[in-house]
Amino acid sequence: MRFGVIGCGTVSGYGHIPALAEHPNISLVALSDLNEDRLRELGAKHGVTRLYTDYRELLNQEDIDAVTIATPVSSHFEIAMAALAAGKHVFCEKPITNTVESGWELVKAAEEAKLLLAVNFELRADTAHRMLKQALEAGEIGKVHFLRLVYNWSGPRWAGMERHRLLMTEGKGPIFDCGVHFFDLARWFSQSEYSQIMASGVFVEGYPYPDHVVATCMLENGALAVIDESWVFGHTVSSRERYHINRIDIEGDNGTALLEHLPGGKLRLVVQSSKGVRQEEVGYQKAFAEMYSLFVASVAQGRLIDLAGGIDGVRAIEAAGAALNSVAEGGARQRIDSR
Repeated sequence: MRFGVIGCGTVSGYGHIPALAEHPNISLVALSDLNEDRLRELGAKHGVTRLYTDYRELLNQEDIDAVTIATPVSSHFEIAMAALAAGKHVFCEKPITNTVESGWELVKAAEEAKLLLAVNFELRADTAHRMLKQALEAGEIGKVHFLRLVYNWSGPRWAGMERHRLLMTEGKGPIFDCGVHFFDLARWFSQSEYSQIMASGVFVEGYPYPDHVVATCMLENGALAVIDESWVFGHTVSSRERYHINRIDIEGDNGTALLEHLPGGKLRLVVQSSKGVRQEEVGYQKAFAEMYSLFVASVAQGRLIDLAGGIDGVRAIEAAGAALNSVAEGGARQRIDSR
């Protein structure tokens, strides 16, 4: 499969481009970015010679089968619609778009074009998160009735303050840009849709969107989920610039499950039930290579296999947007209709 990448920023640099360039069943043939120096740097590093500052030129290349879109979220819709119109399968960085309405329009366009639209919810492909999903599906803790997902860290300052500023403005802050991962996971783990959301947030650094949000979510099957997302946790501690808490707690009617990040880049899964306790530790690394293997298999089958699709992407921004609306309205309940 022949791929092009549109958007060569931070995530493409450490994730998408290396994974595509090294994949045995993919040829990375073209890159596009507004920054010519960045284009030349990544092109030289990964042996890509077709470099474009205008993404439309990349889309005009008839031999390209699929594109990864990793630009700022405000441009996702325009570029993805153009890619589908050009006959390309689309692997889109999260969030899928910045509005629910444009997200549904994109989903419809992919369906009408009979092309695949996948969204980068990489945690679904991570080994430990899949182990947790398998434990839930096997009924190890019974019916899920509560989920708590916490991701508190110092924010994307490690990639530069300009990127941090962009994500706190155009990106709508942590609960939208990063929180969509956890809204997606809660929906995936509970196998249910959101019905209502209430949220509170704090504004620490003067941006238009809250720096720390806690959202309380009801799901249609009766489960309760709490999403706790911060980009100001330990952000002033100079010796621990990326200090964070990252854990998932799930309660069922026959036990509990815990997935937490440990020092040294490991994750620990603990499942407790009436049958006893089991604990496993696995290494953590970004699952880009696995996701692209799944994408290649999906294209061959004509349907997404174990990947988040456009509908999943829209459901996540719908929930994140409801949380932001609730914060703006002093914690007012936001109802979501999944029909």
